[in-house]
Amino acid sequence: MARRWQALAPRWRDQAAWGWSVFNDVHAMLALVGAGEPIQIEAGQRAIAAVPATAPAPWWREAGTVCEAVMAFGEGRHGHCAQQLLPLLPVAHGFGGSQAQRSLIYLTAMEAARRAGDAALWEALQSEAAARTAAAVPERPYRGIELKAA
Repeated sequence: MARRWQALAPRWRDQAAWGWSVFNDVHAMLALVGAGEPIQIEAGQRAIAAVPATAPAPWWREAGTVCEAVMAFGEGRHGHCAQQLLPLLPVAHGFGGSQAQRSLIYLTAMEAARRAGDAALWEALQSEAAARTAAAVPERPYRGIELKAA
């Protein structure tokens, strides 16, 4: 797994656009933490902290929190990671990206709770994930648009 992060980290490091997109900042931090690049992680932290409070989107403040949680996960502080991410789960849709990409934040919170030994939180997140999946799957499969022959 570390090889994958090491392949991704240079691509994110080279983009050097911290503070431009919450989605990009979080994914860059994931790659840098996964690859174990402390100097780049610190540079990202400083850049995110420097985003002005007047930034156009209200979720810019949360980007730093998500990145802090990712760093905590990488350092093995799983309980702290889960607690940082928990209040952000309902607003993750504002971070951009697809539902599948945003679910990475949710899955990280779930795995952090599991690794921290917080069975109650892990089970609650598991139940919520199952309910969300069930709600997203239609009762009968979508068959597409039927075209009639002319």
